[in-house]
Amino acid sequence: MTAHKILIVDDMMQNIIILRHGLGNAGYETIWAQNGAAGVELAQKEQPDLILLDIVMPGQDGYQTIKQLKENSSTANIPVIFITAKEDLQSKLKGFELGAVDYITKPFNVYEIRARARVHIQLGMATKIIISDQAKSLEQLKKAQDYILIKPEQLPEAGFGVLYESLNEAGGDFYDVIQLASGIFGFFVGDVSGHDIGTSFVTPALKALLRQNCKIVYSPVQAMMLVNGVLKDAMPSGKYLTASYLELNRQLNRAKLVNMAHPPVIYVPKGEKPQLISNDGDVLGCFENVAFGQRVLKVQPGDRFFMYSDGIIERKKNQTVWADDLIHAPEAIEKTSDLSIQEAIIEVNASLEEKLGKADDDVLILGIEV
Repeated sequence: MTAHKILIVDDMMQNIIILRHGLGNAGYETIWAQNGAAGVELAQKEQPDLILLDIVMPGQDGYQTIKQLKENSSTANIPVIFITAKEDLQSKLKGFELGAVDYITKPFNVYEIRARARVHIQLGMATKIIISDQAKSLEQLKKAQDYILIKPEQLPEAGFGVLYESLNEAGGDFYDVIQLASGIFGFFVGDVSGHDIGTSFVTPALKALLRQNCKIVYSPVQAMMLVNGVLKDAMPSGKYLTASYLELNRQLNRAKLVNMAHPPVIYVPKGEKPQLISNDGDVLGCFENVAFGQRVLKVQPGDRFFMYSDGIIERKKNQTVWADDLIHAPEAIEKTSDLSIQEAIIEVNASLEEKLGKADDDVLILGIEV
């Protein structure tokens, strides 16, 4: 069985010797450093179970050292106990604010240090188990969410491509493609407010609602009204949904588009420049009385639609909202006319990332070719 490892950071060699002896006799493996910078480097390399850290050291003191430890993802979760001669309340409070889990004053008692080390290593082990269990649960949730999102190869006659990258383990963006009848398809793109894990639990219910209400007997506006009627009572408090819904009838060469406070769909007639199709509408799941505008377009084979979430244009580089950078999406799309719909989506995302920076939200692009 591997012994638990404790890192001692103290500029006084006498203190290190006493601690190594006392902890070694209790079965702990000890490693040590005589300054803060070396301690940070050793912590990153050795990943100890606990760090005993002096505050008053020449050069980089204990406060600066713990700050570096907590700012690095590889050492941020290692518990740190301050061992120091500073006994004033302000010093203790500062240590706790910077992330220390305990505070022992000098001269120290080896038996006390053993006891506190045991407690905090046990707490660290329990925390790791909790984090591991949560990570497994989130991974299962992500797989479940991915499972319910339809793929182009599952419905090739719909003629769509998709790119979906979630910011967290399970995202708040959602899309679905529904065959309403022969040659008639419904395409839905939605964005649940917020980035917490609760947003991901909305998507299975939303998929079921769409399948129940997006029918050939209902117009797109009627279908979204029915969906809203259920969502306003079922959505978690404070949550709502922006969305776009496109009904494409390839038999009649007709597209009907409904917008629910979502970024405008981009329509690209074959051989022409991209167009923003804007129409007003309320959010889903928030109000009982809502209004959704509908646009009807005459389309032809080779025309394309691009539906997306605001994550494709809200990028880290310029920290703006989607309306400010919306112009860049049609510019990127215009350069992809000779690509397949799936290749075009990938190229558009790469172009926007190069121009605007990495996305700090879920990224969803759904492309449809008539």
